[in-house]
Amino acid sequence: MSRFSLPVLLRFRPLLRSLVDSYFTDVILAESYATIRFRVCEKLVEFALKPVIARVDPDKRAFPHGRVVYEIPRPAQTETDSAIQSYDGQLLRLGAFDTVEFEMLFPSAGKRLVLPLISDSDGVRLHQYRRIERFEGGIPVELFLKYCGGGDGDDLKLHCMSVPVKFVRACLAGKGGAMIGLRALEE
Repeated sequence: MSRFSLPVLLRFRPLLRSLVDSYFTDVILAESYATIRFRVCEKLVEFALKPVIARVDPDKRAFPHGRVVYEIPRPAQTETDSAIQSYDGQLLRLGAFDTVEFEMLFPSAGKRLVLPLISDSDGVRLHQYRRIERFEGGIPVELFLKYCGGGDGDDLKLHCMSVPVKFVRACLAGKGGAMIGLRALEE
């Protein structure tokens, strides 16, 4: 077996990193799914989400502020993808729902991440959105809910969820405290 010297190996490092990063973005993240669960009037309501990068041309993919964004799929996405259902119109009333947990599926990596998502605030209003970003245990998820017309203005619809790419990568790699709740997909 031939051995490579350290300088030779170091020359390949940028290329290998680029290949791994591309695979992580274009396959693992692009084919992932997320589910967010809320408790509304003692009933569990869940929303299936798909990563925004899945519908963006691979050459134009980006992570705003280093985060992967999951959104409710558009109707055109659901016609060919039976695993995701389009938004069913479930409204959430400010102060009348609680976040319960979120789940991320990574079929290409054979992993599933399930984390409790207990909010310790109602979030803050940002124009037509409400951002909830403080969760027990310091889980770095951000939820964006959009205000809907009608009534007293407390009706919201789930708009999107974002998770730091580094957190997802660390969870999948099993590094440190980010491993909370990570388990292999059940066959």
